[in-house]
Amino acid sequence: MKHTWRIFHLWIGSTLLVVGSLYAQESDTSTKLADVLANLNEHQTAIATASGKIVTLQQEIQDANQRISDIEEIPAEDRSELIELEYLVIDLRDQRDDVRERTDTLYEMMTSHLQSVHRSRQKHYLRNLLPDEKETSLIKDETRRKKYDDYYTKAVAEVYSDSRDYLEYVEIRLESELNERTRLDELNTSFSSEKTDLEEKIQSNREEILQLEGEINELQRLVNSLIRERMTLERQLSNPSYASDSDITSEASSTQWPIKGEVIQSFGSSRADGRLKWEGIQFSSAPDTTVVAVARGNVVYADNLRGYGMVVMIDHGNRLITLYGNCNEIYVSNGDTVEAGEAIGIAGKDGEEQTRSLYFEVRDNGRAIDPAKWLDEN
Repeated sequence: MKHTWRIFHLWIGSTLLVVGSLYAQESDTSTKLADVLANLNEHQTAIATASGKIVTLQQEIQDANQRISDIEEIPAEDRSELIELEYLVIDLRDQRDDVRERTDTLYEMMTSHLQSVHRSRQKHYLRNLLPDEKETSLIKDETRRKKYDDYYTKAVAEVYSDSRDYLEYVEIRLESELNERTRLDELNTSFSSEKTDLEEKIQSNREEILQLEGEINELQRLVNSLIRERMTLERQLSNPSYASDSDITSEASSTQWPIKGEVIQSFGSSRADGRLKWEGIQFSSAPDTTVVAVARGNVVYADNLRGYGMVVMIDHGNRLITLYGNCNEIYVSNGDTVEAGEAIGIAGKDGEEQTRSLYFEVRDNGRAIDPAKWLDEN
């Protein structure tokens, strides 16, 4: 809407320089000019919209490139960790195999020894034939062997138990590292997929930008054509066949305010984030509030202007024009003569404020002047 108001004032500035001498025979040209300016506004608004879309798409491309850069940094760290994990997994698998082999060997040794002990402790029937001294010697040998066997069995059992515990530790750690490697692999796959999606989005945005730039070029061509047409119409209007015989400066009657309401925007105050200034005043009003002519004059424009609602312009003579914008309804037509205080329309809803309001301007020889000051002086 800020953009459309700039076009609105462009229209006022170009039209009011010549509109003071317009009358019935100029109404067709005025209507054509209004249509041209409405189309001009529509195309320029479309250009602004497309340009804004391009800015958004370019920002999305910038954000996507930044995300891709972040993604490329993350896997670099993960790849280094994955390489370390690969070596660790290989080492743990070697350890596991060695411990398993050693554990199996210890188990076989322990089993074989226990079987041997069991056989050696079985008393052979021929021993009953031995003399007593031989039997006594054998018993001593068996006692020594039993102590040795018990010691050996205990030692092997302890080593076997430690070996099994270590094997369990290695297998648990190996499983943990394998899970971590799987997690990093999945993370890298996810990052790779996201990067692909981002690259596709960047390409799509670039294609859309090219399309929008083409549309902007075509719209700009139409805008240039409309500007030339506007200039032609303004030149036609600059040679008026009608001059108003009304001159409020010589009238005995005083001017009136155009509406009963509170001034919510003053002449010269900032608008559009300080980029523009109000060239008129804006009133707030109750619903269905009547808009009246501030002084006697001739209606030179009374019609809808796309994007601005209903607009009435009155020529008061001496190239003095009053403008009543944003009307919801108008009661007058081009060529009508109106008196001070005569109803010319109903205030409408403002597109920016979404409140019932009237926009009022006074232009002297095409130059905007303070309406409040002018009304007070006249």
